[in-house]
Amino acid sequence: MMLRRIFFMVVLATCQVLQAQEPAYLHYGVSDGLPSSLVYTIAQDHQGFLWFGTDKGMARFDGTRFKIFSIKHGLPDNDVLNIFEDHQKRLWLSCFQNNPCYFQDGKIVTSKTDHMLAKMDLKGGVFNFSEDSDSSLWITGDANKYCRIGNSDELEVFKSPFWAFDETTESGKNKRLVTVKNVVKLRDRLFATGHKITILDITNQDSIFKSFEYGSKTESDVLNSVVTIGDYMLAVLKETMLLFRFDGTAIHLVDTRNDISGTLVKKDNLGRIWVCSQKHGAVCFDGEGPDLLINPRFYLLGKKVTSMHQDSDGNLWFGTLNEGVYMLPQNASLRYTKESGLPFNSNNIISLNRSSTNELMAGDDSGNLYIFNRKRGWKRIDFGTTDGYNRVLQVLSPPENQWLAISEEGVYSSKYGKIKNLQNHGAPKSGYFANGQLWLGTSGFLVHFHNILGEAQRIMFQRTTSICADAEGNIWAGGLNGIFSQSDNFKRNWGEKFPMLSKRILDIKEAGKNALWVASSEYGLLRVQVKQGTLTKVDAINESLSSPIENIQNIHPGTEGQVWLATNNGVYTIDEQNRVKRLSDINGLISNNVNAVMLTGDTLWVATVDGISHFILGKNSVTKDFPTLVSGLRYTANQDKVGLDFYELDSMKNQVTLPANATMLVVDLAALHFRTRGNVFYEFSTVEHFLPLHLITWRNLFNAVDYLLNRRGKLSVIEGDARNYGLNLKAGSYQSRIAAILPNGTKSETPVILHLIQKPYWWQVIWVHIVLAILVGMGFYRLFKARERMLKLQNANSELQLQAIRAQMNPHFVGNSINAIQQFFYPPDPIKASEYIAIFSDLLRQTMYFSERDFISFEEELAYVQDYLKMIQLRFGARFHYEITGHEQVEKTTSFPAMLLQPVLENATIHGLAPEGPSNLHVHFECNQNRIFCSIQDNGVGIEASKARKLKKAGVKRVSKGLILLKKKIETMNELYAADLQLTFKDLSQVTEGLSGTQVVLSFVPIKPLAEINVNYS
Repeated sequence: MMLRRIFFMVVLATCQVLQAQEPAYLHYGVSDGLPSSLVYTIAQDHQGFLWFGTDKGMARFDGTRFKIFSIKHGLPDNDVLNIFEDHQKRLWLSCFQNNPCYFQDGKIVTSKTDHMLAKMDLKGGVFNFSEDSDSSLWITGDANKYCRIGNSDELEVFKSPFWAFDETTESGKNKRLVTVKNVVKLRDRLFATGHKITILDITNQDSIFKSFEYGSKTESDVLNSVVTIGDYMLAVLKETMLLFRFDGTAIHLVDTRNDISGTLVKKDNLGRIWVCSQKHGAVCFDGEGPDLLINPRFYLLGKKVTSMHQDSDGNLWFGTLNEGVYMLPQNASLRYTKESGLPFNSNNIISLNRSSTNELMAGDDSGNLYIFNRKRGWKRIDFGTTDGYNRVLQVLSPPENQWLAISEEGVYSSKYGKIKNLQNHGAPKSGYFANGQLWLGTSGFLVHFHNILGEAQRIMFQRTTSICADAEGNIWAGGLNGIFSQSDNFKRNWGEKFPMLSKRILDIKEAGKNALWVASSEYGLLRVQVKQGTLTKVDAINESLSSPIENIQNIHPGTEGQVWLATNNGVYTIDEQNRVKRLSDINGLISNNVNAVMLTGDTLWVATVDGISHFILGKNSVTKDFPTLVSGLRYTANQDKVGLDFYELDSMKNQVTLPANATMLVVDLAALHFRTRGNVFYEFSTVEHFLPLHLITWRNLFNAVDYLLNRRGKLSVIEGDARNYGLNLKAGSYQSRIAAILPNGTKSETPVILHLIQKPYWWQVIWVHIVLAILVGMGFYRLFKARERMLKLQNANSELQLQAIRAQMNPHFVGNSINAIQQFFYPPDPIKASEYIAIFSDLLRQTMYFSERDFISFEEELAYVQDYLKMIQLRFGARFHYEITGHEQVEKTTSFPAMLLQPVLENATIHGLAPEGPSNLHVHFECNQNRIFCSIQDNGVGIEASKARKLKKAGVKRVSKGLILLKKKIETMNELYAADLQLTFKDLSQVTEGLSGTQVVLSFVPIKPLAEINVNYS
């Protein structure tokens, strides 16, 4: 057995020298939120959270942030030494020098609040937890008792330490005190392991003190940790490791290792055994049976590893004594650097390729070529450098040569060494080998070799940066200002026709039939259509991407239509649908500054400034579904900060009602996918529903109705681990479906639903607006009614005034007419008197009839005017003449203000008679711009002369009472009907020299139909 172990150790050491690779770990420390660099224990609960026990409290990790629980949250002590979840989803905690306690539903339960814990009375110590096949929980450790808790929380307490007898003795001699440290199951039997390497069978309580004892019996031989694998039990002690086997009746020692020791041993999901050691890091054993301890693999060498846990995704977590936590992702990428033992002179790897014998070839920046063979490991070929900087820009693989390296100081062949015929052609920059011919781009020319050692022919006289052939075999060359084709002997610059090709060409690769991939320094990745050596179309890929990909160093076409790009921000891949995925240091890339990328099968090799990274895509591309969680919610109300943790939100089913004065709302998000280190996008699909009826607002009503009609919510994607809703969230009921999206585009199939109800202020509620509207409406209604009553009173008052004016005007007319009758009796003229009285009687009847009406028809008014003037003519005879014109312009049915012209005519026939000669009165009607005008003009002495004559005769200034009454009537009718009645007087002597007389103009706007007016006011 010893020889076999030596053989395996030699093989292991040889493989480590040959491969000298290290996996890409993710590290979390205090700066990431971990409460301490000292991590005692790691566990994962049923919801997927990781828990870390430290000397400064317990931390819950959701993939993004650490939530710390300490004494102020109820822990009996901040030193959390062990964490274990039982089948009832309780996290059992062992805290320094305190009885066990547990964490459930966000609360820490101790012996002060739980009667079962109080009954244990274990008097402190370090406790271990385990469950048997009956789901009974065993609590063991340093105390003088150990416990079993059944399914129904029935508690059994057993005494420890107790006397155990060496089975080789007969008289009970050599009995020893044994403290139960662990409980494990082998086959159908339970065994308790204690200090001094004692193993007790406790399946049958009657034989609980039966013991087996192996190895040294010194006090230092304490079983730190035990794990079972089938019929085998592996125990880790302070100085050694023991492998036991149970044959159904007895336990036998199978193997020991004194060169490896640790404080904890655990089994992962693949059945591998891990030993956590402060001397050896994390040691993995994946042998079987008696060969279990052979061929160990060492991880985190030099680290003081205290604990190990494999999460549900297969990732391995390692706690350390002074450096926090390291995570080794499942199928982690590998790193190749000179620090890991490779024969590298420089980690700055510039180029990658495969040789004709399928070996990996990598060139650095110091004139070195590295070749990797899976059997022989790494080999270095040193070309040397004159100034310390000689980049190996490309490594080609001609069939007759294993490799052809193009460096800045020359071209080297595996068959011919350094090619000497490159003098005066410039420094090499790129190369391409096809059909036995070498095309070489230099700092000054494109050079063509018909064979590697043949004569060189200069083809293109400018710096050539990249060379490639299309599917038809036509050579394309890129330069500083364009791209050229072999079809016209590289004469035409296609950048002149296609401006996107006019900048520096960084790389050219074939993109299938009739297409090329081109990397431009300004426009990024271009897809170029070519045919028979001519270029037909250029597509800028960045124009179809949400985020452009810039600073492309190298292009590598994939096998399924995709293309891989090396940039200074990681590695990108774009498929045929222009979907983008990115690899970065988050995924284990040794550096984001990438020089070259190469895909061989499902293996991706990445050359960076810090070494080479190696990914197995077939394994890494498969991502187990991961849940999206709302891990917390924070807001401010009344200047108080309010926070809800995951457990509070979970109990509320992620439905939170926020007060109206809630501000600065932030929702903390998490994706339980630990490989991304929190670099996750979150897709929000939000719809707004109706608030509770008593809280609904107008905005909420409209938005909720819009969703019901259109069934279209708001979709948004955020980057980061929190959604900030700004200063204020509008009142509403928001339901968001949140799904995490990994950087590679994988979306969580287990999204979370968050329902936020933002209460409105009381003045925002729709019912308050309705009540206020009703109150305001009632107020306006009462004001309207009051105004209506006031208008009625005003109208009634105006009517009374109008009636009073009528009552005053009618007697005035009657009095003047009776006075005129007297002249027919002195001297008597019975014929004229009879005619006058007949006309007067008719006018008096019409006057009484018209006085009851505000408006009459124009036909009636015209007849009245004609009768009145005829009566005046009878009175004055030949001394008076009148003329009526324009009446044909006015419709007969037009409404006309009643009894307005009569006072004017009366005044004109009394005061407007000519002092000498006949008196002429001209009445003219006109309709202009929807307005009716009536002009009454006489040839009397005029207004001013008449006033002077009256003043001289009476001795006082006298104003015509009839005109005063007329003006009052006009004012009243304007108030009632808004007819815009206007009455103007003009002294003709003051207008035109030589004229005398007065002109009175009455104008108004016809209003309602006559029948309607008369019905209302008759």
